[in-house]
Amino acid sequence: MRTWKKSGENLSVLVLIPPCPQHTNVIRDVLYGSWCGGKLVGGGMIPPLSSLYVATVLAADQNSTTLIDCGADQRDLKSLLELAPQFEILVLQTSSITIDDDAETARELRSRNPDLVTIFYGSHPTFMPESTLNKDGVDLIARREPEFIIRDLVRALKAGGEAWKKVKGIGYRDNGRVILNEGYGFIEDLDELPIPDRNLLPREQKYFNPLVRHYPYTSALSSRGCYSRCRFCTAPYFMGGKIRARSAESVITEFEALKRQGFREIYFRDETFTAFPSRNQQICRQLINRRLDLKWICNSIPGELDRETMAEMKRAGCHTLKFGVESGAPEILEKSNKRISLDAVRDDFRWARELGLFRHAHIMFGMPGETRESIEATLEFLLEIDPDSVSFQICSPYPGTPLYQELLDSYPEIIGDGSQVLRSSELHSRGILNHLYTNLSNEVLENSIRRANRRFYFRPRYLAKSLSRVRSFSDLRRLWIAGSQLFEFSFLGFR
Repeated sequence: MRTWKKSGENLSVLVLIPPCPQHTNVIRDVLYGSWCGGKLVGGGMIPPLSSLYVATVLAADQNSTTLIDCGADQRDLKSLLELAPQFEILVLQTSSITIDDDAETARELRSRNPDLVTIFYGSHPTFMPESTLNKDGVDLIARREPEFIIRDLVRALKAGGEAWKKVKGIGYRDNGRVILNEGYGFIEDLDELPIPDRNLLPREQKYFNPLVRHYPYTSALSSRGCYSRCRFCTAPYFMGGKIRARSAESVITEFEALKRQGFREIYFRDETFTAFPSRNQQICRQLINRRLDLKWICNSIPGELDRETMAEMKRAGCHTLKFGVESGAPEILEKSNKRISLDAVRDDFRWARELGLFRHAHIMFGMPGETRESIEATLEFLLEIDPDSVSFQICSPYPGTPLYQELLDSYPEIIGDGSQVLRSSELHSRGILNHLYTNLSNEVLENSIRRANRRFYFRPRYLAKSLSRVRSFSDLRRLWIAGSQLFEFSFLGFR
């Protein structure tokens, strides 16, 4: 491992969102790694919030820090290779979906700069540390929450010697043997984290998102973790079953900073923003009283909100609520440990419609026990609650989840570490081992997701409603980009 003779010298650090061979818009904004891309999500992109937190912490610790988002910059590997000699440390967020491509990118950069030290973090390093460290191109890993682990690791590398080997939360190889240090522990007070420095992002931001109405927009995080324990979801297990929230004061401070920087909309990326009613009441009242006039989007678990709270959120600038509905078949929800009721979903969507809030539903086909009949029940339920938009996806077995572990126990030779079966070119649009826990073939699932998009989005009534909402050229552009991407996927099968 390279060390630096001059103690305390500034190190040149590259925090990288690498190019993806399959898509220009693989989304890597949350801690547990990349999760989707392509036309399936209407061509959407989200600022790389997790990498931005890491870069902000490193820059505040007196390191020369550069963040490059190859998707937003439309930068390819060739242009990265020209920059490689400028940096001493590479920090890269990865997941089981992208680990092989990311390790290859690191290997290529190191071929141009043999002294480059590479640090990987994200879901694959957390749940599959040995697998990650056995990839050529990976020197060090940070498991779970990365910000302070990577800060302390870079400090130790600057100090020289072997002090870095004692940093909590890291993993490395020592004479071919994988060493995993004691865990760092979770950040109990999220207010300790700095407000992410959006100046590190590309100056001409190219983060289009079909749900966003006001540009420029950015993403933000007011909490970490989730109290649900859905069998298919990585988030609660990545966070060790913990759920923590920033204070209302901290969130309002960030709102004010973003307002000064010229942002007009915030996309909250919390797993469940609405899990903190008392805090959120303070946030909403402050936003209303200070007249910040910033619009925002957030996620909610069905059943968390009442109509009065929704109304307060709208007055405070919220225009869209995203709900994880997943299925309209109660037996499928139960088998996946998705502890929501369809009546709660009905209430949420009815109240939001009455208040004029835009309603987005996440739907997942191919969960354990799925049948043709349960898919049809889900589609009928969707038409009943009539959301304003829907994302249809196919369930995938992520490492770290109970679903993955069950498959690993039964079919270890098939699923392995997950990286060979989870590919960004197929994720959520093609069946991935779903035949092992449903009664459906991959072909049926893939046809079902395209058919669902056609049945929902290309109804005359829906098209007329969408056109009636167009109030500006920006609205028309957003509708055209998202619609054309969905049309290609739904009718032509392109990703």
